[in-house]
Amino acid sequence: MALVQFNPTVGDVTGNAARILKAVNRAQTAGADLVVFPELSLVGYPPRDLLYRQELLGAVERVLEEQIAPASRRIAVLLGAPVREADRLYNAALFFHRGVLVGRQDKTLLPSYDVFDETRYFKPAARRQPVVFQGETLGLTVCEDVWNDKDYWNRRLYEVDPVEDLVAGGTTILINISASPYHYGKRCLRADLLAHTARKYGRPIVYVNQVGGNDELIFDGSSLVVNERGEIVWEGRAFAEDLGVVDTRAFPRGKEPAAIQEDISWVGMPSRYSSPGSLRDAEALAHNLGIAWRVIPIEEIFTAYLNTLNPKGEPRIDVAEENVQARIRGNILMFISNREGYLVLSTGNKSELAVGYCTLYGDMSGGLSVLADVPKMMVYELARYINREREIIPAAVLTKAPSAELRAGQRDEDSLPPYRILDPILKGYIEENLSSEEIAARGFDLALVRDVIRRVDRAEFKRRQAAPGLKVTTKAFGMGRRLPVAWRPGW
Repeated sequence: MALVQFNPTVGDVTGNAARILKAVNRAQTAGADLVVFPELSLVGYPPRDLLYRQELLGAVERVLEEQIAPASRRIAVLLGAPVREADRLYNAALFFHRGVLVGRQDKTLLPSYDVFDETRYFKPAARRQPVVFQGETLGLTVCEDVWNDKDYWNRRLYEVDPVEDLVAGGTTILINISASPYHYGKRCLRADLLAHTARKYGRPIVYVNQVGGNDELIFDGSSLVVNERGEIVWEGRAFAEDLGVVDTRAFPRGKEPAAIQEDISWVGMPSRYSSPGSLRDAEALAHNLGIAWRVIPIEEIFTAYLNTLNPKGEPRIDVAEENVQARIRGNILMFISNREGYLVLSTGNKSELAVGYCTLYGDMSGGLSVLADVPKMMVYELARYINREREIIPAAVLTKAPSAELRAGQRDEDSLPPYRILDPILKGYIEENLSSEEIAARGFDLALVRDVIRRVDRAEFKRRQAAPGLKVTTKAFGMGRRLPVAWRPGW
């Protein structure tokens, strides 16, 4: 069995099909009998309201008939695609062999919580029936279908357990095709759940996941094969495409993931308030990472702003003057982006975005916010992890007081509680939906908790205009947390 975790482009049915067929050829060359792709691999996940486009669904049907089915004459193919029947749409696992569709299992459990909207588009499977192939009885499931074991969770979201039904139907190998978004801790949780399920039923499980980033969501791959004892016998690369071949009678060990190479360029834009140490640290970081860097001072531009916008050119040293520095920097970065083709990465972390400690059209400028769901204290943890073998991030970055350096002597803690206090308050409110009283009961001052919550609520208008962020925690800003801008608490 060949397992293919790849990065589809949402909506690009033709392009995705071409890449699927290349992987089919590779799997056949490797001697596989069956090649398995992730959930909705023909259209990419999540396709959202593209699923209302009949042109998209028509393209899926043509590709399945004209390309995927013929390719299965050489090797069996299992992949995910939307399937329409009359006025209904299903999220299906399709099994092609010898040029025809020999098995179809629609997704039974359709999530509609957090970032998921599947009940908006799909109907659930009416039944669950294994597929017999080369002496094995394959129980096909799609993503959420394996996440409802009554012995694993304290409470279940759904009445039906597709895995239980498939095992009762004679399944000898469970296969799950998935597009499971990543958040911190998700990889360990998945592995534990699959190991538990394999041990419970005494069946091996093959899990194939999508990889890549689509809008706010990250897909980490990390496909798994666990044997009937719940032991991991093959693991796909994390955050990278991979193709592995597993003999289901022997279960060979997996390979180590390869290093991820990135192309980054760094720009330093000092003003009169930038400390020499910050610029030195930034240059050292660029050198340690081996990336290109340049320095574009903003003092002359900043002075021109002050002279133009202040009566008689006398600075007031207020928030407007602090923020204009951030906006000058944002303009410079977007100029470089337009001219040189770079994607600007905005720098705000989750703690800053939560309380609005960020500047619209300034440090919030960019096409992607890589730290938007990473709290400040976790940023420090990640930095120390990166430095575990050698110093890449200069030590001073981890020890000096955080500062935006937009006025003389400025410190984040002049405006915010210490991050070691702020972060757990934010986690309680944003990720756990706790009230101010419940958060305060954990040992925090109630007045402080209420002030933090007020800041979070008032900053919603900023986050609505922020660059898309990458989901890391269980509750990220963006599509997973949908609050109105214009509202007032009335309780």
